[in-house]
Amino acid sequence: MAAFPEPAPPAAALRELYADWAEIMANTPGLTTRLFRSIFDEWHQPLSANQVGDVKGKVSAIVNGKLWTKDPREIPLNAHNVIQLNVGSPVPFATVNWGGTGL
Repeated sequence: MAAFPEPAPPAAALRELYADWAEIMANTPGLTTRLFRSIFDEWHQPLSANQVGDVKGKVSAIVNGKLWTKDPREIPLNAHNVIQLNVGSPVPFATVNWGGTGL
């Protein structure tokens, strides 16, 4: 699982994540509900209120600039959603300019 130290991930990282999701969708024909947990389940990585991958601590999620107050596994994967997970102290939301990504 990749961690991005920059305010917003570079276009190459977004393309890689997009390709991973496209592969999940192609190889899971019965998948109709697109939730964030699908990616973590496919990668066999934990995602909960207290853990993201191998990093443990209080998890907060921000979706499109708004605090997500439900289970992070239930975040919908809609086109161009910007999902930010913080472990430990909250970090200001980092926007993404989709225009330069080619997605």
